[in-house]
Amino acid sequence: MKKRMKRLALLAAAALLLLLPLTAFAQAAPDYVISSEEITIRVNRDNTYDISKKITADFSQSVGETHGITETVPVDMQLKRMVNGNFVENGAHAVLSDVTANVPSETEKDGDNMVIRLGDPDITVTGVQKYEYSYRYDLGADTLMDADEFYYNLVSPQNTVPIEHLAFTIEMPKEFDAEKIGFTTGIEGSGTYDTDALRYTVEGNIIRGEVIKTIEGGYGVGVRIELPEGYYEGARTAFSSFLPAFLLGGAALAATLILLAAAGR
Repeated sequence: MKKRMKRLALLAAAALLLLLPLTAFAQAAPDYVISSEEITIRVNRDNTYDISKKITADFSQSVGETHGITETVPVDMQLKRMVNGNFVENGAHAVLSDVTANVPSETEKDGDNMVIRLGDPDITVTGVQKYEYSYRYDLGADTLMDADEFYYNLVSPQNTVPIEHLAFTIEMPKEFDAEKIGFTTGIEGSGTYDTDALRYTVEGNIIRGEVIKTIEGGYGVGVRIELPEGYYEGARTAFSSFLPAFLLGGAALAATLILLAAAGR
């Protein structure tokens, strides 16, 4: 069974490019090392992901003043993958919300990304530090015509911080075809899957795995599951995002006109 799963994963990896950044640790220089990282992703029926992470970071070799860690989460992106033998590329806009952490945190927009900064900007950290945080990642309505998908980078190839051990759990909302799981490991665009480095199991709707080698800078880990059309229900659409803003703007305009009329202007 394990050999069969490995063979299927290799075939699936060959059908994928390394996923464009769907999550990444980003830092100008590797000023620390991540000793361990645990990622738990609960995928909801509306194509939102509730993501929680536990990270142990070692700042012992830091050469400057470091205040914590940073995660860069792409929200405006181009997704490229192979479907039915053909490359499919289209745009996607995600929404990041509900950020909570065991340390002071702040979130800001930076180009096509949202940046989560974890740590007190007035306190320099040294030695081993533990971070626990979570957020909701809403990818909105699926952009494929004839299928749905789960699509995520556990580690972006733009990552510069070494990760000595990575463990992950992915909980899907309902049953899926385990043969449709595809992993990629390596540099961006490699489309390769190192079965000696990444191992995983599937039990019911839950995927558990780990990377047993140190993940160096520039080495990404991605996962994609092709799902049947209609797997997700009630996903956010462009219109559903636009309507509340439109109604709020209309209400504000109406209130302004009423005030101007009351003032006799």
